[in-house]
Amino acid sequence: MLVLPSDYDVDKEVANIDLCVTEKVDGLCMFSFNENGAALAAEKMAAAGIPVIVPDSVGQALNKGSDLMACVDFDWYKMGEMYAEWMAENTTGDFVIITGNFEHYPCIYVNKGMEEKANALGKNKLLDIRDADYNPDKAAAAAEDLINGGLDFETIFVMQEEMASAVVRVLKNAGKLNNPYKVITQNGQEMGIELVKSGDLQMTISSSPGLEGYICFRMLYSQINGKINYLNEQKMVPISAVLQADAQNPDPKVIIPWHRNEIFKELTSEYFPELMWY
Repeated sequence: MLVLPSDYDVDKEVANIDLCVTEKVDGLCMFSFNENGAALAAEKMAAAGIPVIVPDSVGQALNKGSDLMACVDFDWYKMGEMYAEWMAENTTGDFVIITGNFEHYPCIYVNKGMEEKANALGKNKLLDIRDADYNPDKAAAAAEDLINGGLDFETIFVMQEEMASAVVRVLKNAGKLNNPYKVITQNGQEMGIELVKSGDLQMTISSSPGLEGYICFRMLYSQINGKINYLNEQKMVPISAVLQADAQNPDPKVIIPWHRNEIFKELTSEYFPELMWY
């Protein structure tokens, strides 16, 4: 197996795609930080007869002129709706977003789903969005600026749990965590679950990259062995909201582990039974 990090560098990403063609790999699973890289991989792999799966592109690699097996995603827009529904049920104030990257499609779709659902529900209004580049220090600085900037809001959504942890520290130091500011976030990794359990975070959504990778491998292996015939499909990996009660009584189908776990087989069998032939 080849593992080729691109480090968010376009030139390195193109070189890695070309290397996969040169090495005549059996299949490619490619996480690209932009739709152009995913589309280029689809084009070059199609020409070489190599099946390709693109995770976390929110379907943007589909219908770009070249065939691929599938885009494998979490339902980022649905996640945004889930946050808006939680706020409507549990808060009365408005909200702000500290996002990962304005150009990253998962961020775009989470923010879009959250704002549109909040507008439809009519209880909470989005007041501001800050870009923190997935950097905890930048997220902390954004939180500091927001709570001292004169905006009247109650909830801070932070796109990722490492950033959310930094935001929690800022609020704790200011004596304002849960009084008045609540923090909700996304990932469902171990450190985030502990913060939900303690009440420092009010909500996260479990979206396991380990399960996503497991499903991607089974898809590629099944395609290579002629057990499936995916073509330009979008497949959604299961997600789950995690609240304090869930963190105190963990269920692996709710708090989905990040590292390989027997529950991966059970969830794959439930959502993608065609992949469970071996």
